[in-house]
Amino acid sequence: VISIGISFAMLYIIGGKRSVMKGGVQAFIVGAAVAFSCLGFVAYEYFTGNTAVPLRVVGVAAGLLSMGALYGYQVGMERWRKRRGAKVVDEAMTPDGGTGKNKKKEKVDWPKVLRAYSPLIILTALAAFVGIQAVSDFLADLPGEWEQIQIWGNRPPVDLDILAQVYTWILVAIIISILYLRPKREVLRLTNSVWIRRIWSPFIAYSVFFAIAFVMAYSAMELDGGDLVRGADFDKFNMNVVLAAGLAAAFGTAYMWVSSSLGLFGSVVGGSETGSNVLFMNVQYETAGQVGIHDGQINDSFMAMYGGHGVAGGIASAITPSKVNNAVVTIGGGREMEAAVMRKLLMVTIALTVVINVMTGIFVSFF
Repeated sequence: VISIGISFAMLYIIGGKRSVMKGGVQAFIVGAAVAFSCLGFVAYEYFTGNTAVPLRVVGVAAGLLSMGALYGYQVGMERWRKRRGAKVVDEAMTPDGGTGKNKKKEKVDWPKVLRAYSPLIILTALAAFVGIQAVSDFLADLPGEWEQIQIWGNRPPVDLDILAQVYTWILVAIIISILYLRPKREVLRLTNSVWIRRIWSPFIAYSVFFAIAFVMAYSAMELDGGDLVRGADFDKFNMNVVLAAGLAAAFGTAYMWVSSSLGLFGSVVGGSETGSNVLFMNVQYETAGQVGIHDGQINDSFMAMYGGHGVAGGIASAITPSKVNNAVVTIGGGREMEAAVMRKLLMVTIALTVVINVMTGIFVSFF
């Protein structure tokens, strides 16, 4: 439902109702292909115990399958039109008003196309390889204790797992692409200049909100001989407990029907779905416990509720100011375009979040 809704939402954002009417079938095909491919990957792993597609590249694989489905639909429709003796020509692509008589078919330069897509191909291949469980475990264990940081005496050390993180391999893919593509010095200079100018805003935002998440989780706790333990007033003054108590008091057992809205709020404030998940995971857990969704342990009902939180956060990440600003700047737009994009995206995001809230409530209540 959500994947198909996102497809239609993209059409609406681009061209309003006219685009939705014109490309409705294609939007449905793409959304359904993404949804059923993701569900298929998960179902295969659930019933067989084997991983068909590594979790880190499920989105990439689903995207490729959706493109294949759309291409298959276009080819099939073209053949069907030819059999009927009809041909639809896009007027925007022809200078003669849509007759197609003066349209010249350009030959695709496939070596150039593959060269342009090579960074994405390299990254996808590396991510898929590292996503294999055996490879990921080997890379995670390779540095040993060199990447482990002990903070509290009574808690396990923080293991950075640098070689198993996909972010490391994004950097590797960039380096390989630079060596392969050999961009001009001016291109590298301009790229670095733009990167240095834009990196600080998301870097500071992510750092601050991850730090806030730890402050909220560790509030009302104290050190005891190098160990981090709950203070005497933890249940009264811990920030997550206080927020959870407020949400539970406000919504009661109906909280499951609005819980995904916290994902939307966290994504807008935190700048991404990841920031939202980190910031409010404990709040969601505490609130779910107080309204009776779980009894002190993570169960299917809580995971369904937190899944709704993550989906809403992922959709809402499209309206974060930093991402909209980066997109507008990339295409050379101004503040007017930024405001217009935000207005359109906000309506769509709220509508989809309402749908997610309803679906989350149904899953938690009846399944």
